[in-house]
Amino acid sequence: MILEDQPQETLQKMCGWCHRVMSDGEERFARGAKARPESQSLFRGNEGLVVVVGLADGNRQILAIVPKGDSPARKHGHDVIFQTCSTTCADALEKKLRDEMRSPG
Repeated sequence: MILEDQPQETLQKMCGWCHRVMSDGEERFARGAKARPESQSLFRGNEGLVVVVGLADGNRQILAIVPKGDSPARKHGHDVIFQTCSTTCADALEKKLRDEMRSPG
């Protein structure tokens, strides 16, 4: 599946890690994050949308929700929100992001 070709309506229902489409009413798990300065341009102008983020190793893409400027997420300092279908996916996504933060540039 090519994530960039998916409509926003589909991306909004997908797990940010495993990309499974979640059903309406299904429990979701969310984690917020601050973006690296060099990643800020990816999110600028995409408030309220889901964006596809390629990871540095080139082996995986994740989905990130860019909160609107007046949202509670922004007020708490989050540049992006990651929606996942389970705590397992949330933990895997968080671990991968931590690993990437430790890697150079």
